[in-house]
Amino acid sequence: MKHVRMEPSNKIIRDKNNAEIKLNATLFIDVVHSKIGKEVEIEIDDLISFNGDQYRVQEVERLYDERKLHHCEIGLVRYL
Repeated sequence: MKHVRMEPSNKIIRDKNNAEIKLNATLFIDVVHSKIGKEVEIEIDDLISFNGDQYRVQEVERLYDERKLHHCEIGLVRYL
């Protein structure tokens, strides 16, 4: 992946068992500017390396403008 944005996060979400999870970061992937392979599909529990740190995907939010995908916000927790 290239041309993505990683921001620190303190957002609290709930998992499928209703347990609270505090996100450590949000990865923003823009449909127009980010470079990501067409075969890459990010899903919950995937592992992502960013600047030498490992993260587990906890949330995938696809945001649309009027008709098409605009960008994705990927909620991440640090993976040890």
